[in-house]
Amino acid sequence: DSDQVFTIVSSVNIVQPNGGEAWQATVGVEGHGSDITFSNATRVINTARVVKSHENSNYTQTFYPDNPLNKLRVRMDKINVSGYQRVRIYSGVPGESGYAQLVDFYNYNNQAYNFNSHWTSTHETGAITLVTEGSNNKSFTAQIESVGTPTKQINWNIVGTSNRFNIDYSIDGGGTWSAVVKDYPNTTGVYDWQVPNAASTQARIRITDAEQSLVVDTSDANFTIQEADPTYVGLSGSGTLWFPTLSETLKWRFAKFNQNTVDIHYSLDQGATWVEIANNTAYNIGNHPIEATYNWAIPEIAESSVPVVVRVSDPTDNTYNNTLDGTIYNYIKVTSPSSATLTRCSSEDIQWKAGATSGVYKLEWSIDDTNWNIIADDYSSPQNGDHSYTWSVPNILTDNLKVRVTDVANAEKVDISASSTVTTPSDPVILLSPNGGESLIAGTQQTATYTYGNGTSSVSFKISFDDGSTWDNLSVDNNNADGSATFTVPNYPTSQARLRVIGNQYNGCDYDDSDQVFTIVSSVNIVQPN
Repeated sequence: DSDQVFTIVSSVNIVQPNGGEAWQATVGVEGHGSDITFSNATRVINTARVVKSHENSNYTQTFYPDNPLNKLRVRMDKINVSGYQRVRIYSGVPGESGYAQLVDFYNYNNQAYNFNSHWTSTHETGAITLVTEGSNNKSFTAQIESVGTPTKQINWNIVGTSNRFNIDYSIDGGGTWSAVVKDYPNTTGVYDWQVPNAASTQARIRITDAEQSLVVDTSDANFTIQEADPTYVGLSGSGTLWFPTLSETLKWRFAKFNQNTVDIHYSLDQGATWVEIANNTAYNIGNHPIEATYNWAIPEIAESSVPVVVRVSDPTDNTYNNTLDGTIYNYIKVTSPSSATLTRCSSEDIQWKAGATSGVYKLEWSIDDTNWNIIADDYSSPQNGDHSYTWSVPNILTDNLKVRVTDVANAEKVDISASSTVTTPSDPVILLSPNGGESLIAGTQQTATYTYGNGTSSVSFKISFDDGSTWDNLSVDNNNADGSATFTVPNYPTSQARLRVIGNQYNGCDYDDSDQVFTIVSSVNIVQPN
């Protein structure tokens, strides 16, 4: 034997937290640090060890973070899927968009897996899903952690040890202990802790060698755990087009340590004032255990449309909240044309947003806000949301074209667009002469001159004797587009004549008239007997 005894040194020495610190919680306490037996049960966690014993059962288990600001991360500690068995790790929730495999362990055995390898959810919810497959025995031990919100470092010095540790915390000065992690591989003496929502001024940390309980250290003095801030994220609806009297399902994700009631408000003035929707009200659970829903009856408004901000918040302190921007439309809102520049005779879409209507609409246009011309009187478009109708812009020139859309079943549900301008087509024909002020003698030969676009190959002419109220065809000697044509002045004396040249582009809508009236002279004067 050894002549004298010798010493075996194995120790841990906590550096932080060692007394006096104040750390704010970022996750809940439920399931914090616990062992979870692998099964089909959906779980909401933050830090846990998932254990599957070596037998042949198969499960699909989804885990959600208890703080919606976090994503779950998996580290594999031990795994045995030899004999052509399989363990898969997925980001997300089975059957949902974004469900994606992160890693596939197949026909593999490693009881000391590289703990530095890890896989983190990219799913909106932060969820991770573990799946086993195969008819033979398989087993694993996995550590799941929350990542995203700020962590606090637990630091300790290591001398010797097994490099596997149990970390526990106490909120009563060391009287009782709860797990942070169990049998956790670590060679650095650093653990990034998502502090649980167990508010206390008597918190302590204990670190024990997982393979030798004599190797242990505890914080020298108490530190403080401050309460976590209530957390709400991802407030959304079926869309952001809202219509009075309809019910809108609001959805949001919440921290499990929040209160189980909320305040819900809306604002029509960008948050200057708020109108109550629900006060300290319980919500329904949505498709995920960290998703809440509430059905909101959309209010009436006076304007044709108004921006709205919806807010879900903590009932005790509304500054902890999440908001959603949208627009309430007063049943119908014409969005196009509106303050637009259109080309006469062109094909355009009338667009409007509508909801809570009969779904059958009357469409009209006007240039004087008094006389309305029907475009369609029973156009069916039953869905709530965006609507459109293709029409031909009228053959006019104006800066006051308006479109009106009316619910056929309720004429009070109506909207009128802002004024739009209707112009000539691009590269048009332009009449140069006669262009106003001339005095032409009936029966004489006169030349009409004009310019024309590249797409114009032929022209025709019309003449008006009543300042454009009516038009008659006018024969010319040359219908080819070359800039001039000769015509015989009709024997129709008037001081209200105008000429129109019409190009063969744009279905007859490429035309130009004399800017001003001209005169056609035709007279007889009796000389004798007089």
